[in-house]
Amino acid sequence: MENTKAAESAEYTKKITTKYGIEPKDVRRAGFHFALGILDAVCVVLVIGIVLSFLLSALMPPDDCDRGRFDRCGMKVLTDAKTGQEYLVTPEGGIIERKGGAK
Repeated sequence: MENTKAAESAEYTKKITTKYGIEPKDVRRAGFHFALGILDAVCVVLVIGIVLSFLLSALMPPDDCDRGRFDRCGMKVLTDAKTGQEYLVTPEGGIIERKGGAK
């Protein structure tokens, strides 16, 4: 049974190779290089994104609460649309009512 499957497979390979001039190892090699190309493209996009993020962070001016250009506190002022009250919001989700201070 296995000999017949192996013979059929060999015959099919011979047919494909003769008809189209493509060997199975060439198809596997092309698939490998295609996957490698996709992986390269994904890596390039990720690296470009990381570099742009770093540059944007470096170019933004530091706030009063920031310790340095690359060590930011991330606080934002949120204004309630209904009441006009301002709140300080942290990246972790903390919220504090803003009292006094400059507007």
